[in-house]
Amino acid sequence: MTSDKWENRIKEQCIEIGTYKPQFDDVITTLAMTLQKRDEVAELLDRIGEELVTTCRNGYTVKNPLLGMFSDLNKEAVGYWRELGLTPSGLKKINEESFKREKKKEVNSLLGKLQEKNNGNC
Repeated sequence: MTSDKWENRIKEQCIEIGTYKPQFDDVITTLAMTLQKRDEVAELLDRIGEELVTTCRNGYTVKNPLLGMFSDLNKEAVGYWRELGLTPSGLKKINEESFKREKKKEVNSLLGKLQEKNNGNC
């Protein structure tokens, strides 16, 4: 999939779960490019098929470097997904932080009202 298609899909997912903000567009673009590269590596791996493991002249078996590249790109993508709230743990973290901010606003509002009442009684 192209990075543009990935970008649209990621934005739609963020909007659907309520985590999209225009400030995240750069992160979304980076994730989309990472996923496009991961898809390209996956296509290469599909083409080589059985040649995922090779034997060196010393007799050692070695993984194809593309496997490591695919794994690294996938790990990187998961990190971005988490930051955007597109994993269960990422969404939970975003929701908890939002809840904490709302509670802090409520407490500050109550403290402000108490101070106003106390200032009026002096």
